[in-house]
Amino acid sequence: MNTNAFLTFNSILLVVVYLLVYRYDPNHEENMAKFVPDSALFYFEQRNAKSAIDTFRNSTLGKNFDAIEFSKTAQEIGLSDTLSINIEILQDNYYQAFDNDIVNTLLGKRFGVAFFTPDKDIRSYSIKQYLQRNTLIIADPQQNTDLLTFLAEQYIKKRTDITLQTIQYGNHHISSATTLQGTVSFSVIEGLMIASFNENLLKQSIDAYDGELQTIFDVASFNVGQKRFDKPERFFYLPVETIHSVATYFYDHVDREYISIIQEQLDNAKGFTGVFYGAWPHEEIVHDKIIFSYNDGYTNEVVKDLLATSPSSNTMMELTTSDPLVYYWSNTIDLNHFLSYLPSERNQKNAVTHYLDKLEGLSQKSVEEILSMLGQEVSLVVEKSDADTFIPVPLGAAFFRINPDVDLSEMVNYIVDAFDVPVIEKIYDSVTYLYWVASPQDGLQPLCGYWSNLFFIGNS
Repeated sequence: MNTNAFLTFNSILLVVVYLLVYRYDPNHEENMAKFVPDSALFYFEQRNAKSAIDTFRNSTLGKNFDAIEFSKTAQEIGLSDTLSINIEILQDNYYQAFDNDIVNTLLGKRFGVAFFTPDKDIRSYSIKQYLQRNTLIIADPQQNTDLLTFLAEQYIKKRTDITLQTIQYGNHHISSATTLQGTVSFSVIEGLMIASFNENLLKQSIDAYDGELQTIFDVASFNVGQKRFDKPERFFYLPVETIHSVATYFYDHVDREYISIIQEQLDNAKGFTGVFYGAWPHEEIVHDKIIFSYNDGYTNEVVKDLLATSPSSNTMMELTTSDPLVYYWSNTIDLNHFLSYLPSERNQKNAVTHYLDKLEGLSQKSVEEILSMLGQEVSLVVEKSDADTFIPVPLGAAFFRINPDVDLSEMVNYIVDAFDVPVIEKIYDSVTYLYWVASPQDGLQPLCGYWSNLFFIGNS
């Protein structure tokens, strides 16, 4: 090899190595939230996206989820046809995106997505238009971003159907790639690729990173909450205060019957600033964590009472099993609160409210009085079903500690007789219970019973 060839080869090698290691620190991860303006409606981070999607799609839950007919389901729960179609589109596109090698290279290692409030009436957008105008993507590619940018520029130069323009924006550069499908703008900062179909949104992201706009990372509740999550595979952040301000945008896509319910729940959430969720899959177990941040000076009285309740010992721990799917216990629950989730106007079209009306007529007590009889201490145990069915229904039981002075059994027996439900009464040790004769087992067999001063209901 002559001297010129040797020098040329080593120069190229040095450039490649430089691009691969430039600003590389194996223990450092730039916080993606520093690029997200605090006007975001929702923020989501995902690691190892393709692996996570493949695991979900091959799981029982994933296979059953794929089989759901969203259009029919949406009609049952009152969602608009437009929204149900858009949900199906999102599901299909999310799955298919990471089957693309280029997308997987750019987003497969770690990426974040933020959605923002539309700049005009949401009814004027299709789902594609909304995503293009109001979505920001931050990616930590599997390969060095500078190298990927260099290779992309060389590739585009040889294409006639793609144009690439680069402009200076402050201390950074914005590149815009245009095809027949549209234009995507992106910038590479601190080893991350920030991209959007809306160049103005990308500029806002850069301004936020430079400190000219506030980011969600600057929000005290987010900063404190995120520190509780150490590199989760999935991470969600819902800024409750921002959701409050834009909720009316989405009312046109919800059945009018449910708008009052949504508004009431938003009112109940006053004082809460954010909801955080993180998940860490480990072999066959997924560890989850949910954190709520709040300003106790603005919460309603019910929430203040709950927050002021001193910790106490669980007196129902002996009722759980050794390895439940779900276990819940509370000694301050107000069951009447769940009535607020029902439409304010009861009518014959709503099966639940129709049943409650009939229940009040038979018991000669209001639903509020019946729920108050169940007390404030409850324990819920959910076990995995061994049944090999299309959707295996978990086995569950809820226990309520009843005031010894309340005779709940007489009322329950009277209601069961009045509904003319064929039941069988059995005794197991000191426990008396009733179950529906005609129902199958495997999580679909309603039952109720008594044990000392405990009343329980279950499904097997």
